[in-house]
Formats: sequence, structure tokens, C-alpha cells
Amino acid sequence: MDAIGGPFVTQAKPLQMNAPFTDEAVSIIVKALPPKNSAEPTKILAAMPATWRIGVIGEPQFDAKGDLKSPVISLYNHSGGKKTCLILSRL
Repeated sequence: MDAIGGPFVTQAKPLQMNAPFTDEAVSIIVKALPPKNSAEPTKILAAMPATWRIGVIGEPQFDAKGDLKSPVISLYNHSGGKKTCLILSRL
């Protein structure tokens, strides 16, 4: 089975399972910062629904309440060194 993270994994430190999600979250928050680089939470939250980017985990977008617009749940089976997608459900 390939290491999680593919080319992003180094010999010194393997990629953590939550690292791609953390990277996406930080990138979206930074992109949502107002032009004056204000760190005021209400302004960042208000800008998040209009923030869009293609990243490591896909194309996360948010609605006015801060929920994912197109959430996906994937269920995988790992057997014999092989990863198989059992179901991919778009909610």
C-alpha cells in the first residue's frame, strides 16, 4: 500500500492523517482574510462562503452557515496491502 500523502511524505516525518485537512482549513482561512489582512473572526467567517480553491482534498466550499456545500463520505477497505473504495456518498 502506498504511503498516505504520496510525494508529500518525507523520510524524516511521515504525513499525519489530519495534515491535508489542516492545510486546507488554514489555506481557506488565509484566502478569506479581508484585503486589509484583518484577523477579525466575523469578517473572516463572512468571507468564507465566497472562498474557493482546488486543494489536496478536493474543492471545499462553504455555505452561509459555514457548512460544507458538497460533503462527501468515503468508506475504504484495507486488505492484503490493497486499498479499495467500498462506497463514496455525496450528501
